[in-house]
Amino acid sequence: MVYFTVNPGNTPKGDFTFHLSSQDGSINSPVRKNFVRNQDMHFDRCLDLTLCFNVAVTDDGGCGVVTNTNAFVSIQVDGSAPVTMSDLGCRKTFDVGDCTAPTLPPTPEPTPEPTPEPTPQPTLQPTPAPTTSAPSMVPSDSPSLVPSTLPSGSPSRPCNVSERDRETAIEEALGSILPSPMGKGSHQGQAIDYLLRSDPLYLCPDDPGLSQRYALAVIYYATEGDDWRRCSAPLDLDSQKAIEEANDACTAANAWLTPYQECTWYGVACDENGAVTTLDIGKERMIP
Repeated sequence: MVYFTVNPGNTPKGDFTFHLSSQDGSINSPVRKNFVRNQDMHFDRCLDLTLCFNVAVTDDGGCGVVTNTNAFVSIQVDGSAPVTMSDLGCRKTFDVGDCTAPTLPPTPEPTPEPTPEPTPQPTLQPTPAPTTSAPSMVPSDSPSLVPSTLPSGSPSRPCNVSERDRETAIEEALGSILPSPMGKGSHQGQAIDYLLRSDPLYLCPDDPGLSQRYALAVIYYATEGDDWRRCSAPLDLDSQKAIEEANDACTAANAWLTPYQECTWYGVACDENGAVTTLDIGKERMIP
């Protein structure tokens, strides 16, 4: 597992995109986040470190979150000390994995010297006469090759498990937090359905922020968040335009359930480790 930490330093509040791509082009995984000044943002990925990966952090203008010297990216591989890079200049990338291998295979050995001997004389014997028997008109019992009915391989997924296994693991992990009622129409069921199918962050079962995001989603559905006076979730969480409109209407923070760290949602306050400390969604503010 490779752990990435991004801290924008004293950069004012805004959006940035965390880019992770493999040099061979098989992986390209940009994640857009809303950052908060001097707050760590964490990403973890299971990577094949025999390959070469490039990491970059850019803001909306395509440059790094860079204008102050306090911004940094920290990269840590299981069992090793973290490596911190503070030079997040425009279009600056960092390498992770084995990036020393040549991009092209070495040139093969030169061909041997040509033989000086001339080729032998062609044979003067005539070719044998063709067979006179009639060709078989009966088709073979089965084709020579049977087409495969299965795809060549399952698509890669960010959590390195199948979608079904991810859902099962998340439901089991969260069921122990608020065990009842867990029906599909319950507040807990709505919150789990949001995490599994609607949340663009696509958290994995071992994500350390999973239980906190789930608990806040339960509160949202339990207080009928879609009917709040302000800062309700956008109607379409897959639409960047809808998300931006919901955040603009919420003013000084992000709307609830939007694809940003939950500490940036309106009325949610967290400590330096990203753990919720206070929640202010009182009657005078949001709840009708």
